[in-house]
Formats: sequence, structure tokens, C-alpha cells
Amino acid sequence: MKPVVLHVKNNEDMEELSEILKKSKYSINYREQNYILLKKKNYGNLILHGIFIFIGLVINMLGFVLNVIYFAYSFFKKSNIILITTETKDQDNNPVKFDNAEDLEIFYEQEDWDRAIELTKD
Repeated sequence: MKPVVLHVKNNEDMEELSEILKKSKYSINYREQNYILLKKKNYGNLILHGIFIFIGLVINMLGFVLNVIYFAYSFFKKSNIILITTETKDQDNNPVKFDNAEDLEIFYEQEDWDRAIELTKD
């Protein structure tokens, strides 16, 4: 999955935004002076896992295979990655295209969402 790239003005805003995202169950994967990489792992819907396991136990072993495929798809394709950076240019000196925090619907509380939008405004 392509990461969501958010721009903040300074390191203090970057730290504050990462703390807000940690409230939404994101974990910090990597930290440098000018960026933080966060990830929220997705394991899939528990009800679907239950259905596949039931099918595997009662009807056909194919249910277990479908469960593993669904888990792998959820984990590798549906996990969310967010990059928070203070940089405006990439390593080749090209401008970086930033995503809009208003489009993210990952926050549990409205005040966290409002603060994240405020931190990413230029």
C-alpha cells in the first residue's frame, strides 16, 4: 500500500501528530530527525475469519486456505502506513506531493481529527 504523506512545519508538530496517531492505534515503525513512519496493522474482519474457519471445520478444508489468503491480503494490502515529514523535497530535489489530513478518517475523537488537520495546514 502507498503511504499517506503528511507535511508539518517543525519537529514539535511532527511529534504531536505522531502522538495523536498513536491514540488511533498506529505504532511508530521508524523515526529520523525529519520524518516519522507509522503503521496500523490490519488483520481482517473477525466475523469473516470465523466464517472461513467454520467452513474449514464443517464443510471443506478449502475454508482454511481462504482464511489464510484473506489474512495475508488484509495484512499486506490493507494495513495503513503514514509518513509524517518536515521535508518538502525528495532525495532527487523534486517537490513531494502531500496528502490532506482532512481526507483521513482514522481518528476516534473529533478533537484529534481537528488538531491533526490544524497541524498539517501550511
